[in-house]
Amino acid sequence: MKVITPPTIEPVSLENVKAQLGISDDDTTTDAILVRRITAAREWVEGYCERSLINQTLEFRMDNFPSDSIIRVPYPDLVSVTSIKYIEPVAGVETTVDSADYTEDLYDHIIRPVFGETWPSPRSEINAVRVQYVAGFGTSSSDIPDAIIDAVVNIVGHWTNYQSALESGVNLTQIPSAIRKVLDNYRTRWF
Repeated sequence: MKVITPPTIEPVSLENVKAQLGISDDDTTTDAILVRRITAAREWVEGYCERSLINQTLEFRMDNFPSDSIIRVPYPDLVSVTSIKYIEPVAGVETTVDSADYTEDLYDHIIRPVFGETWPSPRSEINAVRVQYVAGFGTSSSDIPDAIIDAVVNIVGHWTNYQSALESGVNLTQIPSAIRKVLDNYRTRWF
């Protein structure tokens, strides 16, 4: 998994986090730290849930196309496929699969060949297939479920409130189980 184009905004604003933590708008002493923690909290939630929050362009690679013909995109929600490329077996050149030859199922977050088509045979080498796509709940924080927004804010608050304990050697880096329980409802699961 590789982020090609990161999200243009974070799911929560600095102002929102400061209000939740009871930090005055005039107090800018922790702004830079909070901004970094917002990004880190979003990335933690994305990793835990295995899904993108704000729309971003991602890429993943495979050695071959799946034998069942179904490409399950990691970190959905699938918004669109940018390209599917593979290394052609004879000449060894990168070739783009025609978008008319596959269909995107935005509900199940999968890509499969259209009826009557099959995936091409790539060269037998590591990472011979490259899928680039856009994934996320949307382009605005209002597109993300409120429970996830609350989880991001609570993680930032947890890291901020327990910073002195971390510095004194007490290990409080574990995300509270209540936050994990809320996020469990949004974890990606393949059936």
